Amino acid sequence: MDFYKKWLNIAIVFILSFSLLSPAALAETQQIEASDLETIELESSSTINDQSNGEEVSISQKNTNIADEEVVIDRSSLQTAIDKAKQAKSSFKVSADGNDIDPVDYWVTQAAIDVYTNVILSAQQLLADEHAIQEDIDAKVLALNQATEELDSAKKDGTKSNAELTTSQAYNTVAQYMVDKLSEPKFGYEWWIITLARGGYEVPAGYYDTYYKNVVDYVVSKDGVLDQRKYTEYSRLIIALTAIGQDPTNVGGYNLVEKLSDFDKVVWQGVNGAYFGLIALNTWDFELSETATTTREKLIERILEKQLDDGGWALSGTKADPDMTAMAIQSLAPYYKTDSKVKDAVDKALTTLADLQLPNGGYKSWGSENSESAAQVVTALTSLGIDADKDPRFDKVIANIMTYYSTKEGGFKHVLSETQANGMATEQVGYTLAAYHRLLNGQTALYDMSDTKSKDPSNPGDGGNPSNPGDGGNPSNPGDGGNNNNSGNGEDNPGGNRPNGHTTFSITISSSEVPLKETKVELYPGETVFDVLKRVTKQNGIALSYRETQYGTYIDGINGLYEFDRGPLSGWMYRVNGSFPSYSAALYTLSPGDNVEWLYTLDLGKDVGGYVDGIEGGGSSAGGNKECKEKDCKEVETKCPNKDEKCAEETNKDNKDGSIAEITIENGSNKAIITSEDIQKHLEKNIKNFVIQSEKNFKIEIPTSIFSGIKLTEKEQVKASVTKDAKNKQFTVTFEIENANGKSKSISIDKEYLKVTLPANELKSNTVVLQLVGGEYKPVPHKIVNGEIVLFTKTSGTFVLKESTVTYKDIEHLVYKEEIEFLASRHVIQGTTSETFEANISITRAQFAALVSRALGLQATGENPFDDTKGKWYATEIQALYEAGITKGSTASTFNPEKPITRQQAAALMARILEYLNADVKAGGEINFKDANNISSEYLPYIKLLNSLDIMTGMQDGSFDPTSSITRGQTAKILKRTLNISGIM
Repeated sequence: MDFYKKWLNIAIVFILSFSLLSPAALAETQQIEASDLETIELESSSTINDQSNGEEVSISQKNTNIADEEVVIDRSSLQTAIDKAKQAKSSFKVSADGNDIDPVDYWVTQAAIDVYTNVILSAQQLLADEHAIQEDIDAKVLALNQATEELDSAKKDGTKSNAELTTSQAYNTVAQYMVDKLSEPKFGYEWWIITLARGGYEVPAGYYDTYYKNVVDYVVSKDGVLDQRKYTEYSRLIIALTAIGQDPTNVGGYNLVEKLSDFDKVVWQGVNGAYFGLIALNTWDFELSETATTTREKLIERILEKQLDDGGWALSGTKADPDMTAMAIQSLAPYYKTDSKVKDAVDKALTTLADLQLPNGGYKSWGSENSESAAQVVTALTSLGIDADKDPRFDKVIANIMTYYSTKEGGFKHVLSETQANGMATEQVGYTLAAYHRLLNGQTALYDMSDTKSKDPSNPGDGGNPSNPGDGGNPSNPGDGGNNNNSGNGEDNPGGNRPNGHTTFSITISSSEVPLKETKVELYPGETVFDVLKRVTKQNGIALSYRETQYGTYIDGINGLYEFDRGPLSGWMYRVNGSFPSYSAALYTLSPGDNVEWLYTLDLGKDVGGYVDGIEGGGSSAGGNKECKEKDCKEVETKCPNKDEKCAEETNKDNKDGSIAEITIENGSNKAIITSEDIQKHLEKNIKNFVIQSEKNFKIEIPTSIFSGIKLTEKEQVKASVTKDAKNKQFTVTFEIENANGKSKSISIDKEYLKVTLPANELKSNTVVLQLVGGEYKPVPHKIVNGEIVLFTKTSGTFVLKESTVTYKDIEHLVYKEEIEFLASRHVIQGTTSETFEANISITRAQFAALVSRALGLQATGENPFDDTKGKWYATEIQALYEAGITKGSTASTFNPEKPITRQQAAALMARILEYLNADVKAGGEINFKDANNISSEYLPYIKLLNSLDIMTGMQDGSFDPTSSITRGQTAKILKRTLNISGIM
């Protein structure tokens, strides 16, 4: 029904209503003056027929205004929308690719502008149309607003090169950025102070005096103890104080340099502790007391022994990381010309950095190309007196760094996709620019503070700066310092806003420690991950400790568990929708429907799926999921005699060293066939692994060495498959020899494992995998990380997913609680009763061997060699451990099962587990136990290894106590750590 019909119907109702009035009322009505006829109140509800289309029109109105004058059309909203659209259009620049647009500006394509212009012209034409009706005008306003939103979503940042911006100009804008943001300098902002001081920036009067006063107040308030574990806190502050000409040996009466006297504490955080300890000592050439266990020689030796085979360094793993490699060079630089070992190591590292460089001159670390990694490389080069711009190996690096410059704030981005400057990136590039200009000006190196000893602290700088042991979760930033720890307050209703949706939130320490199970939480507009964390921890009575840094808010502890509490690589990480952001939780703005997980990691995220490719080198799985072509299927037809089997294609994509043969099977198939020809061919080529890949279904990795003892007849072939039974939450792995008649026989696997990977979505945190053997559940090595089950098995079998949470009343307050629950839930360890564990009693050799055998998923196959174990509950488990070569018994025929096992014997067994599993580990440094002379020489190498891996670190009194019995609780602790490091649990 159109606009005019509506008014016609109303008029008819008015006439009918008027004609029904009583004569008296009519007479009264006739006396109403014309001016009072503007409004008639209709209180009746009338139904009339629209004769034009037979529609029944119901009218029920309390107040209907009927005027004699024409209907007034409101065009103001359309005019406003047009004005706004023109303004929006003028704010965008037009470009084909953005390369000609400054980063400070936005751009769109000409096609997008043309579409938008047409919408504006159409709106202007309607505005000028005197016959336009209100409905059309309102619709055009809506269309114009939608077009504006679409154009805004299509805008992009300009990518015009900043090459014309000099490094000197960039440093000055960075320094101004810092001064503007930090008007009241204080403890925790040491790298900003170093950037300003060593770059020679003219700070406001009294700026460094204010910083020093605040530092003294802070040190005094902490009684001189900056941190119980992170000794980079002392190193960082020493570097900053010497940069402004202040003596770190007397800060409010406390000698900070003396804190570096304990070598074990200095290097507790890892090799980065040695980096910055050595740098700090060399700033003013400090000497430690004769009783100090730290020496420059020991620090240098620790750094050199951590150099990887590829010539670089890493915080963890076996592949060089550019940041850690560059920082190693910075710390060793003062000895490059005087120590031949250092020179050889640094030269090798420079070659590695050149090899790691990307074609554009950039560097990739922690999964992404970023400005900080490139900056660390330039800082390293300046420490050796090398001008990157003049060295053909590195002459693209500085230009690459400048592409990250953000003209909006005068700082630098972390990655190019960011829309504004990043605090950490700005800081690290800033002190790199300071170091570079010190080199060009012929000044002392960044960390050589000999030029500041006699300077006025209110004006200390002339140019230069260090690599950053900051915070923010980046390995190049170990320990930022920040401000004081706080308890989360959290607002229940941020800003009085209404929620705009929900997010799911969880906090997990381990499979058995879940302070907050997945919970649906209201989300308010603009809230960050940190905002919600504060709110949910407050609402659920969970302790929260955090501190503010120049990089954003840093989470120290949740539920009373802090970073480094469970090892030098432990701490809190957060994951959103399955991905781990590389910046502060206070900077991540949530959207409705986001899933947030806070996870406690023991090894930089490796155990929770947040370990980034490039730290350890990781390595993507072999690719090559090509479909089988008809001509290829003919070639392998004899391998697939049954119609229900899928043709397999072998590929070596992404397998540069040829060590992997991948067999890709089509979707829908659950098995692959390997013939004797395949085996012989790959053994001759020294192929190390077969990888059977079923896209989105499963993957089986088979060490080729398994086949070395297998001889197949012409009619035999190896079948490998995975069959899922979702209804019963189980799956079956088959690895066997099959003949032409369909009969099969098992394959015996000695030292190696089949590695089976399956997708595992929406599993609860307490889910474990157990093997069903003879109607009983048996342990099997496995881990569930990043949405996948990774299983290690030596046999074909059926494996069941079970929710398992086991605890005991007497372990609630024990330090071994998490380890005991972890192993108990996997059926590796048991209590003395259903309610008690008795962690402090000694464990026997038989009990210890049984735990190890279960944890490794070993199964006996031969004859039991030990007379004193036959017929006992532990007989087959000890036998399996013997067959694996991990134990030899006390004699050839006895095991002495009931005798307690000593701590040094336990260390030997843990070391043999690492060897058995081919763990990539090696001992680092000497041990300093006060009873080291009591350790038997045969066990000493094992104890050195386990101590360096933080598996067995000795007793609280500084001893190792090698001959005393190990307890059940201690066993759980060292076994779990060994399995974690080995990567099978």
